[in-house]
Amino acid sequence: AGLYELQTQGKLCDLVLVVGGERLPAHQAVLAAASLPLRRYVLDNLPTLLERPAELADAVASEPLELQLEGVSHPEAARALLHHVYGAPGGASLPNTEAGICDVLRLASAFELPRLRESAAQWLSQGVSAANAPERLRICDEFGFAALRSRIQELASERQAPKAEATGPAGESQEQSQAGERCETAQDAILADPALMSGLSELELAMLCITSAHFSDPSVPAAPRPRTVEDMEKTRTRQDARTLERLYDLFDQRPVWLEGPLLKQLPAHVERSTLVRLVPC
Repeated sequence: AGLYELQTQGKLCDLVLVVGGERLPAHQAVLAAASLPLRRYVLDNLPTLLERPAELADAVASEPLELQLEGVSHPEAARALLHHVYGAPGGASLPNTEAGICDVLRLASAFELPRLRESAAQWLSQGVSAANAPERLRICDEFGFAALRSRIQELASERQAPKAEATGPAGESQEQSQAGERCETAQDAILADPALMSGLSELELAMLCITSAHFSDPSVPAAPRPRTVEDMEKTRTRQDARTLERLYDLFDQRPVWLEGPLLKQLPAHVERSTLVRLVPC
């Protein structure tokens, strides 16, 4: 933290990194300690840096040496390098463009800084869109990020063609439409099976006979087939026949019944009004 503060304040710095026209102060010792390739890069360039032109012969000996970082043009990339090697709080401050990240990856690869390389690769996986995916895929190819390339392709495909919910008639979702079809199929099955209908009350049967129709044509729909009254009449006739059969059996067993006990012997759907209608006083 102390060295980082000195670097940000430009104090006791004996080296200046020059990138894209910007000058970034640094300490030779910190750079040399970060990695062996970075140390070699600084040491290999020292003899050249120490050879001052004749017009600078009277310059102060302690003036920082200037080192041009080759192969990169974005100052933000060099700044991210310094943040990384100095251990800046919050980690390296990465550029916000693909070109800047590409320069960071070049520096991280050349100076063998795996954590900086990993941070830059992670940046590429964030905010993927159809617009930036091609450049990010190119960067993955350049630096050998095979797994990251596949992930970016997947993310770009998902965001380029979002899955739209399938719709049915009247704007219903496919799931709602299928549920309605299942419901109508179940209703038809009950109406066609006397055994299933025998356990329903008259109110339940009336509700069951109500027909729901979907119309995909925006014009005024024609009236549905008037089957409700007819179906209910047929249903009541079948129910009455089964109820009468049960009544015959009960009166064979016992010729006189009170209304309450008699109703208890009949199916639950048989109401008092039905009994009065079928058994005249």
